[in-house]
Amino acid sequence: MLKLIFSLSLVGTLLFVGYAMWTERQKTITFDVSAYRVDDSHLQMADYSLISLGKRLFHDPRLSQNQEVSCASCHKLEHSFADSEPVSLGIKKTFVNAPPLINMQFQKWFFWDGRADNLVSQVLQPLMNPREHGLTPQSLAETFRIHYESEADFILKKATKINANRSIRDQQLNLEVAKALAAYVNSLVALESPFDRFMANYQANDEPNFVEGFGPDEWHGFQVFLGKARCASCHGGALFTDQDFYVTGLASEHRIHRPDAIQTLSQDPLRCFGKDDCTELPESSHPMSVRTPTLRNLVHTAPYLHDGSAPTIRDVLYRYMRPRPVEDRHQDITNLYLNALELNNLEKFLVSLTSPVRELGEQLEGKTQPSH
Repeated sequence: MLKLIFSLSLVGTLLFVGYAMWTERQKTITFDVSAYRVDDSHLQMADYSLISLGKRLFHDPRLSQNQEVSCASCHKLEHSFADSEPVSLGIKKTFVNAPPLINMQFQKWFFWDGRADNLVSQVLQPLMNPREHGLTPQSLAETFRIHYESEADFILKKATKINANRSIRDQQLNLEVAKALAAYVNSLVALESPFDRFMANYQANDEPNFVEGFGPDEWHGFQVFLGKARCASCHGGALFTDQDFYVTGLASEHRIHRPDAIQTLSQDPLRCFGKDDCTELPESSHPMSVRTPTLRNLVHTAPYLHDGSAPTIRDVLYRYMRPRPVEDRHQDITNLYLNALELNNLEKFLVSLTSPVRELGEQLEGKTQPSH
C-alpha cells in the first residue's frame, strides 16, 4: 500500500513539474520587434579603393616591429574576426582576448575598457602598442612609405599643403593608414542569422512564423533571454549589447582598469574623430567595469569573456547561474536557477544569432575604381 501511495505521489509530482514547465514554455513576453531589427539599407560604406587598401593593410605582417604580426593574426576571419586563443599574442603576450570585429560601424565604444570612441583611433592603438604591433609613429609611416609607395605619394600630393616637416608628413600618412583600416573594419557586417530572418518575417506578418534555424526551441530560448534570465537588461536590441560598462565578476577583474581608459580617451587627439556629436565622458567609473560584448556569432568567437577564460557558451551560462560574489556587481547578475530545458533552449537561441560575415567592399568591387 505504501509503495502504491509513493508511486502515485511520484507520478503526481512529475506531472505537476511537467505541467509547470509546459506552462512556462507557453508564456510569451511582449517586446518591441523593431528594436531587434537592423535596417541594413543605411549601412555606411567608404569607396572601394579605401576599403581595398585597408584590407591589404589589415593582413600585412610588415606593419609590426618583427614583421610577423598583422591585424589578422588576432582577428581571424574564420572566427568572425576574433581570436581563438584565450589571451591574444602580438609581438608579446597581451592581457586580454581580442573581441570580434563585426558590426563595428554601430559601435559606440571600442576595446574592452572603452579607451577609444571611434574606429580611426581604435585601429591606431594596437599598431603603437608595445605588446601588439610594437610600432612608433615614425616606423609606421616609414613602413607605409616603403611598401605602399604609390599610395603614400598620392596621399602626400593630395594634401592641401605639402609640409616639409617630417613629423607632420608622418602624421598625415598614419592618419590615412588608420582611415583605410577603419574603412575595412567598418565594412564587416554579420546581420543575416536565422534570428534575423525570423524577426524580418515577424515584423512583416505580425506573428512568429518559424524559419530554418529558428524554431520553437529557439523561440522559447528567446523568451528565457527576455524574461527569467534577464539577459536583455544588458544584451537587448539588435546588436545584443547596450554598449555600456558593468562589473560582472565572471572573469579576472585585474586585467581591466576603466578609469585609466577614460583618462586615455580624454587625452586622445583623435577623440570623436568623424563624429557629429561627441559623447560626454563619465566623471568616474568602477575600475573593474568592462564593456558589454555583442552576442552575435558566438559559435565562432570562443573562448569568451575579456580574459578568454570561458571555453564554451555553456560555461558562460553556468557562470551566470552561480556568479562569484563581487562587490558592486551588476544587480541583474544573480543566481538564475534555470532548469535544463530553459538552459538548453537559451543556448540554442544564442546559436541562432550566427551569421556569415559579409565584407561590404566586395559588392563595390568593379564599380568604383581606385583613385590612384
